Amino acid sequence: MKKDLNKILSRTLLTYTFLLFFVFILKIAGFDYFGLDINNPVIKSIDVFATRFHLINIWYFITLTIYSFIIISITCKNSEKKVFIISISISIINILLNYLLLKQYYNGIFKVIFDFALLLTGCLLCKREIKFKELLKRFIIMIFLNFIYQLISMLIRNFNYVKDTDFISSILINFDYIVMMIITYKLYFMKRRDKKWVVGYFSGLLTLLKKQLKEFPIKFSKTKNKVKNTSNKEKFETSLYLFLFLLWNIFQVFVVLFVAKLNNGLTECIFILLSFWMNKTVFGKAFHMKKASYCFIVSNLVYYVLVRICISVNISLLFPIILGVMLSYTTSLIVKYNEFKLYRGMPKDDLIAHCKICNLNNYDTQLMVDYYCNRKTDIQIAMKNNYSVEAIKKQKKKVRDILNSH
Repeated sequence: MKKDLNKILSRTLLTYTFLLFFVFILKIAGFDYFGLDINNPVIKSIDVFATRFHLINIWYFITLTIYSFIIISITCKNSEKKVFIISISISIINILLNYLLLKQYYNGIFKVIFDFALLLTGCLLCKREIKFKELLKRFIIMIFLNFIYQLISMLIRNFNYVKDTDFISSILINFDYIVMMIITYKLYFMKRRDKKWVVGYFSGLLTLLKKQLKEFPIKFSKTKNKVKNTSNKEKFETSLYLFLFLLWNIFQVFVVLFVAKLNNGLTECIFILLSFWMNKTVFGKAFHMKKASYCFIVSNLVYYVLVRICISVNISLLFPIILGVMLSYTTSLIVKYNEFKLYRGMPKDDLIAHCKICNLNNYDTQLMVDYYCNRKTDIQIAMKNNYSVEAIKKQKKKVRDILNSH
């Protein structure tokens, strides 16, 4: 379960990063949609509640602590308790200067310089074996990334830093910014790229893109050779099937989006769909129903429910992405427990894919392939591997139980 949670979190952050920059490109191209929904009744009530009980300072303290912790921990290659304590101390000093001691002087360029000086001091207190020159270089890069993240968040949300300074706008604009900082922290400490650590932020996307580009020519070549070896009748039937299959899927997506449009959730539905498609094979074999009519009905019901419970993208871009990722994870569980069956003569690709999900080694995978796909007997497998027949039977039963339990 812990492994699944880590993978869900990683894929959510990766998908969010990709779609966030996609939205940023749309904004540059002139697509003006993702503004702040500050007139939402729920948002207004939160604003009133926070103002009444003076929670602005608490919000400022929490966000500043998060920023300080992430910047210091990545700069120093250190995420221990000491970093957290120093981050809290920096936040307390900052709030005291801002609200109690030097409020009339603690602003503008002086505030920016002093904030950077506090963060750099925190880095120096937390550094281990890292040299000052390298620490300073990493600190400058982190400050630059921090600035870029803030700029992207403001541009996406049509946010004017000078004019839009109210509390609720600060919460909405900082939500995306906080998630981007957490993405940086998460991917850095997952990849541990000490020398080229900035590349670690984009490594997941680059690896995924590289894999797809590398596999596409191979898949295309196999498909092309397969088509060449078929008769004209089979080519016609395949072409007709693909055309009808594509037409049906376009119609199905159109109906899903049309229903979402009627419920004022078109953009949210698009985010859910994109998140699902980006991750539908990540957690295992993609889920398919036995009949197209069942798929049509269930898909429309599922997306209708998800759109109805989804938070507006003008409040959070992350929530519909979480729903899409969880949908792909949930459908993979259905396939694992209800659809996968071992039988003699089964397709080799299906079996190998399931063996990878179960983290089987090469020996156990080949054992299953020999028995279920190549239809070899226990005696033949024993002779091939130089084991006794009883040892092969015991190992086969052990591996079969693993495959059936996923």
